[in-house]
Amino acid sequence: MDGTLVDSETLYFQTRKEVLAKYGFDYQKSENNKLLATGFEPTLRYLQQKNR
Repeated sequence: MDGTLVDSETLYFQTRKEVLAKYGFDYQKSENNKLLATGFEPTLRYLQQKNR
């Protein structure tokens, strides 16, 4: 039903961007597109390396 009844991709990006901003991360749509459907661990590794 995703994409048919609910556009969860946009909601997911907006929520992730807002939460990460609270912790000092700048998060762009292009980054979100790369990390879609990769899961928590790859996303966490990406963010840890980004802020080194």
